[in-house]
Amino acid sequence: MAASYRDFGLPRWRGEAAEGKTLLVHGEQGFGDNLQFCRYAPLAAARGLRVVLEVSRPLVRLMRGLPDIAQVVTHGEALPPFDLHCPMLSLPLALGTDRIGQIPNAVPYLHADPAQVAAWRTRLAAMDDRGVRVGIVWAGNPREHMPSGSAVDRRRSIGPGPLAPLFDVPGVHFISLQKGGPAAPAAYRLTDFMAEMDDFADTAALWPISTW
Repeated sequence: MAASYRDFGLPRWRGEAAEGKTLLVHGEQGFGDNLQFCRYAPLAAARGLRVVLEVSRPLVRLMRGLPDIAQVVTHGEALPPFDLHCPMLSLPLALGTDRIGQIPNAVPYLHADPAQVAAWRTRLAAMDDRGVRVGIVWAGNPREHMPSGSAVDRRRSIGPGPLAPLFDVPGVHFISLQKGGPAAPAAYRLTDFMAEMDDFADTAALWPISTW
C-alpha cells in the first residue's frame, strides 16, 4: 500500500474524540468500494466532527446527498483546510464497528435527483416496452496503469458476446449500464443510454426506474 499512501502532514484519525475538528475522509479505492463505504462518513459526523469527503469526480454529485457531510470535493482539486484525515475504507476501524449489527444499514443512503428520476420515468414510459426491465454490465475498470488491478479485472470482466443469448429471452428488456469497455454490437436487443451518463448521479436516476 506504500505506493498509494498520502502524507498530508496531519494526524490520521483513529477514532479519538475530536469534536469540532474537520476530518478529511478520502476515497482511496475504486468506485464500488467508495459507494459501499461512504455510508460510514455520517457516523463520523455524528461524533461531532466536521466531515469533508474527497472522491473521484464521477461520484461527487451523488455523494453530496449523504446526510451530515459538510462538503464533498473532487480528488485532484485543492483541498479545504482540515485537521485530521482518514482513508474511507479505514472508517470502520476508526469507528470501532467490529460487529455485524454495527454496520450502518439505513438504506437507501444515497439518492438520485428526483427531477432526473421523473424525467427518466416519463422517457421510459414512452418506449415500446418489451417486458420487465433489467440493467446489465459486463466489464469493470481495466485499470491498465495498475498491473495488480488489471489482473483482477481480467478475472471479473467479459465482453458482451457471451451474454448474447440473454438478449433474446422473451419478456425481458435489457438496458445497458456499461460505461466504457467493450461495446455491444448494434444488432443486440439492448437499449443503451450510457452516452448520456456523465456521472453516477445520472446513472442512479436511470437505474431505479430500469430495474425496480
